[in-house]
Amino acid sequence: MVKVHRSLVNRLGGNKIKAVVLDTPYGFQENAAELSAKAVAYFDESIDTSMKVASYKSSTELSAVAHNDSLALLRSADYIFAGPGSPGYALRQWRQSIIPAILKDKLTSHCAITFASAAAVTLGAYSAPIYEIYKVGEDPHWLEGLNLVEYATGLRCAIVPHYDNSEGGTHDTRFCYLGERRLSSMEGLLDDNCFILGIDEHTGCIFDLENATIEVVGRGCVTVRKNGNSIPIETSAIFPISHIHELVSDLCSNNPSSIGLHYSHNDISNLPLSSNDNLPSENKGFLDQVRDFESEFKSAISLRDLDGALASALELGRLISDWSNETFSSSERELANQAYREMLIEFSHLAKLGLRDPQELFGPLVTLVIRERDLARREKRYKDSDRLRSGLESAGIEVRDTPSGTEWMVRQEGQDLGA
Repeated sequence: MVKVHRSLVNRLGGNKIKAVVLDTPYGFQENAAELSAKAVAYFDESIDTSMKVASYKSSTELSAVAHNDSLALLRSADYIFAGPGSPGYALRQWRQSIIPAILKDKLTSHCAITFASAAAVTLGAYSAPIYEIYKVGEDPHWLEGLNLVEYATGLRCAIVPHYDNSEGGTHDTRFCYLGERRLSSMEGLLDDNCFILGIDEHTGCIFDLENATIEVVGRGCVTVRKNGNSIPIETSAIFPISHIHELVSDLCSNNPSSIGLHYSHNDISNLPLSSNDNLPSENKGFLDQVRDFESEFKSAISLRDLDGALASALELGRLISDWSNETFSSSERELANQAYREMLIEFSHLAKLGLRDPQELFGPLVTLVIRERDLARREKRYKDSDRLRSGLESAGIEVRDTPSGTEWMVRQEGQDLGA
């Protein structure tokens, strides 16, 4: 899927984007760190894109700071990738966090969420617990999924990757190792408005939310399945998202057809998401104003304008307080609180730098200068020696020659060097 990743990265602006791998789906595995390293190496070598690890292996094992650092990485990312592992495990960890809210928020901005294998299973209204059914032998059942697909597109579905898997040889491992018998029984457990979206191996289904289209890429097909009937959609097909509703209606009427859909880009009406970027702040929604203060804060930090950064943080706190009695989703409020926490943590990082022992901070450089001064004194180059000492003193470094060698200290503010 190298071409797919490259295409998506290029849509977002090329290899300068902020990409992260979310390790939760395989976080329970002993080789989780190795899998993350492989993902980072893959993006570096094959996609020419630097990737960081947003580590959220378990909702209970992270320290408060590590927890916030991982969430901050996700919130700042342009490209979020997650892949193999266990859908059930990932859902259990994410439900206790604001990660679902962060992913929803990403879908309203110029970002890409690229989930494969186990991670892809979690995106539907229903998610199959593959490990529990195929490996452990639990009765076929569904878990409540993140439902991001319906949130973004209106399509209520259960996503089944590895749809054409044939590893079983003598037994049926199609449909993400469930096989026809189990998938058929599980299909009857879906609500009437839900269908199955099957994705073959080495195949991608790209939801372009700005243009309201779906594109099928890779080697295989994407299959729309309802009531045991299926319509495969061939690779290279590009069509409006709304067309899936028509296919589901055909399947509900027991009128399936095997077709290869293809629409050229020129045939698709451009339906960009509305933008609030140019609205005055008083007309913007809550999260739009939160993003504005985050942007101002980051800009001030980059310019080393601490007063400006503090003003942005205080304004965000005021905004949260002003909206405290408004009725909106808890996820919106939690996203705002997370942004506020990240600002506080950034101030903490800056304070640590400011509170470091000056001798620790300047030690390597001062030691190098003192060695050069000692060498000049041994060689009787006293002008060079005096010049180096004067340079240190002008920088606030007091130098003292003692029988045991040269000592130095940072002059405190208001201290008379000659005292």
